[in-house]
Amino acid sequence: YEFFGGIPVNIKLNSNSTRLSIIDNAALLYILDLDKIVDDEENIKGEQINLERRDCWNVRWAEDNPIEFALSEKTKLTILKDKETEEPVVTSSFVTFMKDHEIECVLLDDIMERPMNPKPDDIFVLESAQLRNIRNIIDKMGIDQAKEEILKEPSPKLWRILGEASLEVLNLELAEECFIHCKDYYSIRMINKIKNINNEH
Repeated sequence: YEFFGGIPVNIKLNSNSTRLSIIDNAALLYILDLDKIVDDEENIKGEQINLERRDCWNVRWAEDNPIEFALSEKTKLTILKDKETEEPVVTSSFVTFMKDHEIECVLLDDIMERPMNPKPDDIFVLESAQLRNIRNIIDKMGIDQAKEEILKEPSPKLWRILGEASLEVLNLELAEECFIHCKDYYSIRMINKIKNINNEH
């Protein structure tokens, strides 16, 4: 593949091998869409997308969403989904894992300064804006409105949060529906037992 940036220094592949992120030696980010193949005089290459992100030093693709990734730029962390960008979070932490709308971060600089004295706060989890939004809707507008929002862009994590909230207010029908979406059969069995107890009384 002929890369039109500088020298690649950080290369990451997404969860289903359809996109490749490249950070070059000028700290510029490029995304290659490997599904869009172009045959240019016998040179096969993917479509190159320059997102115009500068001062980049790390990318971590989500384990469960092939178009979502966390990007570290200087001292801020940004979540991108395709070309949609969330509000950056100020942190110089290293992202080790990203799944279920959560990003696991490690403060490597702090750990290296005191390797024999690590602290629990050296590892923490950030939630995506979508996850925080669903929690906020449940708290302020209720579970029915949250369901409508989740249906726009569903995921097992969001259904689980709604299912747990539905159990708290004893909306067993909605809770069961949510856990079916999660394929959480243990929770479904528990809900059915609760229903049977209610029917017996």
